[in-house]
Amino acid sequence: MKKSQHIHQTCLIIVENLNQQGDHFEIGACQNYTSSMIYECTNKLPELKIFQVKSYDEAMSYLEKGYKYAFVSSMGNYIEWYNFSYIVDRMAQEDIALVGHVLDKKGYYELHDQLFVIDTEKWIQSGKPHIRKTVDGKAFSIERDPENIHHDYTPRWIRANIHKDLQQPYKTPVDGTYLGSLLISEFIGKNYNVSAFNDLERKHKYYLYGGTEWFYPAFFLTESYAFCNEPLEKMSNDMPTHIQQYFGIASPYYILALSYKNPNCKDWQIFDNSHVQLLYCKWVLEKLPTFNYDVLLTLQGFLREYPWIKNNEFESIETNPYLKEIVDYIQSMVKPYDLGNVKYVDQNIWVDQKISIKDKPTLAYTSNVFRYQPASKLMPLSKQKQAEIKFLNMLKNNKNIHAIVNDMNTEILQR
Repeated sequence: MKKSQHIHQTCLIIVENLNQQGDHFEIGACQNYTSSMIYECTNKLPELKIFQVKSYDEAMSYLEKGYKYAFVSSMGNYIEWYNFSYIVDRMAQEDIALVGHVLDKKGYYELHDQLFVIDTEKWIQSGKPHIRKTVDGKAFSIERDPENIHHDYTPRWIRANIHKDLQQPYKTPVDGTYLGSLLISEFIGKNYNVSAFNDLERKHKYYLYGGTEWFYPAFFLTESYAFCNEPLEKMSNDMPTHIQQYFGIASPYYILALSYKNPNCKDWQIFDNSHVQLLYCKWVLEKLPTFNYDVLLTLQGFLREYPWIKNNEFESIETNPYLKEIVDYIQSMVKPYDLGNVKYVDQNIWVDQKISIKDKPTLAYTSNVFRYQPASKLMPLSKQKQAEIKFLNMLKNNKNIHAIVNDMNTEILQR
């Protein structure tokens, strides 16, 4: 994943505005989720400056601190670290002043508070309008995208409705309360571009809607599954070549890459707490030769065999711009293989930390399990760290573990 050149000019402002109507479980899940995001961004995106504030008034003070782009987020959000680059790059390329969840309320437009992104220079040029207040009486007239992202109130873009005689934006009466509408109106009045998050950006951020009726649907939302989310070419170069046993997650193409580098590896202990991921891994390792080693045909065959797994639950070119590059590399890599003994185990190593391996040189692969976004809402960050440290120490103290791959980084142990 490539970092944007604009990230060093970007800040994330988290407003601690949890809806207190939520119960302790909802509030805790939202706090876990956002704390995990902060930790992940701190490690993967240290250039991004992160601030936590109590109010939108306090948030606005950071819009004048010299950052070009400001993400304003509610508690309960999880934005994948690489999505910050997707968003600010598009804002820079298309000269967008505001990106958010723009809602057509039929009387006027509102900005959902879960997340929006502001070009702070354009905000200052617009007179520093309050970012959550409603317009008072009149607002600049808007032309909207005739299509919707979903339902009938989610345009992909809005822009100024230009007066046919004056040839400039003009105001119309507005009756009602529309949160964030003052910001929208002032940007529209300047003829700035205002956009909703696009499909790619929406796919890589998640929100729990704490304290609302939408919390539990969001909490139990179906996971997304990866065709292959590892930087496999780089990781293949880092692989040791003396491994005889694998103990790790259900990542079929990492497993094949390891087998090619380690032809004497004939024992594979494959674990995962996702039944779909285990099923997919087993399908690839058993059926790839049947599809003449064509990796995309193998995936299509899997989805036909298990129609209850929807196509859109697996990543696509639209939701992973690097997928074609990944597929091309994997397709160039795959060839006949003989794995030997393969065992699949339903195991969640956050809580079930048994290490069941034979007495031979072993590579342990945990990938990003301890940074896994869907699971992070269930456990406080401190407990996540404890589970990771405990398991990694157990691996290091096991004399049969010769290499550990955690969070995509390979560590060769001296045995």
